[in-house]
Amino acid sequence: MLENGLISPGSFHHLKEVAQDSESLRSQLVSREIDETAGTGVWLAHVLDHLCLAWHQRNMEFDESMSLSQELYEEFSYRIPNWEGKFRLVEIPLSLVCEDNAVLRFHDTFNPQRCIDEVSQVIATFDSFLDLIIDRGGRLGDEELEHVLAAGLVRLCRAYHSSQCELSEDQLGEDVLAKVETSVPTWGWSAFSSLEPAYGPQ
Repeated sequence: MLENGLISPGSFHHLKEVAQDSESLRSQLVSREIDETAGTGVWLAHVLDHLCLAWHQRNMEFDESMSLSQELYEEFSYRIPNWEGKFRLVEIPLSLVCEDNAVLRFHDTFNPQRCIDEVSQVIATFDSFLDLIIDRGGRLGDEELEHVLAAGLVRLCRAYHSSQCELSEDQLGEDVLAKVETSVPTWGWSAFSSLEPAYGPQ
């Protein structure tokens, strides 16, 4: 946050973009303009860009965020902070080892409704968070921002992976679901390649 405890204009802008881009994705899924995993992945990666930018610009004054070079802007967009220290990068399609040592692979199907449900949660979370920031006159703490960005990334992971699995959440079980929602896809066409500590080197 800025020294006066206010959220930076750049961060606030990208929080709005998270909600707006998620709404665009949901609309396209509902209308079946997107009906496969690859197209969904492109949109989810774009939302993740904004999550990253909201974090990396949190201490920047308006003029500073507006004068970022294209190179630095792109770097910020794919440097994924490991919010709350619980995420890992995974190759896709996702494969997980279950308690009975069976290997569960997430590429048997595409279920748009599961993706719609998770993206709807992203929209609700960020709309409420933006309203909270406005009600507070823009005041926000780093830990609050970290928590909502981590919650957003959990939903993005669930939206991508669960749409490729025929099993329900109850059938997956809590342990497998916990791995699903913290497994960040490394899409082959994207620049996402590493997780970093949220607050820099420890």
